Amino acid sequence: MAAQCGAAAQGTVLRVVKLDACGSPVTGASSAVVVTEGYTSIATEPQYEDGDQIRTKKANGRMCINRQGPNQYVNANVNIALCVLDPDASVIITGSRLLLASSVTGTGAAYGYNNPEAHFSLETWQSLTGPGQCDPVTGAQRYVYWAWPHVWNAKIGSFTIENGPLEMTAEAMTLFPSALWGDGPGTGTSWLPGPIDTTDYVDDFLWNITTTPPPTAPDVCGAFLLT
Repeated sequence: MAAQCGAAAQGTVLRVVKLDACGSPVTGASSAVVVTEGYTSIATEPQYEDGDQIRTKKANGRMCINRQGPNQYVNANVNIALCVLDPDASVIITGSRLLLASSVTGTGAAYGYNNPEAHFSLETWQSLTGPGQCDPVTGAQRYVYWAWPHVWNAKIGSFTIENGPLEMTAEAMTLFPSALWGDGPGTGTSWLPGPIDTTDYVDDFLWNITTTPPPTAPDVCGAFLLT
């Protein structure tokens, strides 16, 4: 069977899901999920430890041993740029304190000295374009699904209030994922053919071509419970 491939362009929605310190999705009344179109970019920078260089020279100056070890993957830095200020998204990503009003679940976020550690998973989707845009059998639109199953240690990037649009960024890094993340948080829909690998390869971030459409961003801001 031929592999699926295609060219991707633009983003659709972003989903962040609250995790515990071990990378497992939080369930029940304490869970939180935000789906939003209000982001401008997700930048990922994989980190590698350079392989050991073992070199020694003979007495005549020529190489006696010249060995280069393989580079080893460490983790990835992730930069999320948001153009919509969603208080619940900020709490999930940074652990900031949610500001509340009497009849509104969240009106703002406060960043301080004692904000707790925040762990979350990050997902986004891109539509395929060109010849590989649609499935040749079903005619369904294809998407590239991106997932970072365990992200933490976020910090707010610098931002400027000026005669122009406001954009806030969060700089975070990936961490070893939990087997309980499975094929993505929640029930009923998956964008992966099976659970992530946490035993042999230990998946850190991944992408997959799928015809399962991304979740729809709600008309209102804020988090909802994981189901």
